[in-house]
Amino acid sequence: MGNKLTTALINQGLVQGVEESSTPITDDSEGTIGTGELKASVFTMPSLADYYRLTGLEWKNGTVVDGTVLCGLSIVDADPPVANEMTLIGFCKEIQTGADSLQRSNNIVGGLIPSGAIVGIWVWTSSATGEYRFDVVASQNRAKTVAFGTPPNMESTAWGATTVELFLKAYFRGYTA
Repeated sequence: MGNKLTTALINQGLVQGVEESSTPITDDSEGTIGTGELKASVFTMPSLADYYRLTGLEWKNGTVVDGTVLCGLSIVDADPPVANEMTLIGFCKEIQTGADSLQRSNNIVGGLIPSGAIVGIWVWTSSATGEYRFDVVASQNRAKTVAFGTPPNMESTAWGATTVELFLKAYFRGYTA
């Protein structure tokens, strides 16, 4: 889908930028996040292009590698999020490999992200024992308890405060008319 989209956008006179990325937190701790718990890291998309297309999502495993990961990017209302609703922009599903290693998925299903949008990169796992790299930070809304096997377009479970912020990174390309 990505190559067809890129070709279509270029044919419409749009200019594709180089791949950019968000800046993840330092990952000085590791632990489980539990099944059914979505953990997010929030940032604001750049404003240099008219809009962006998600090209990759990355997280870091801990010592114990287990389970399947759903990873996604959703538009949220603020940093940290206040409103419960978040709109899904892109997601991937991966089986993890390699202890203490970066896991990047380029198999993204998703749409375009408006310039300057506030977004949350998130991870949801099928495993109660798999570990992830994170940093301990000030308590903010970064967690949701959700029960889905396939990400919905809109998720409205209440946010919960946590001091765990996972090592999460989004990759994207800008498009300008």
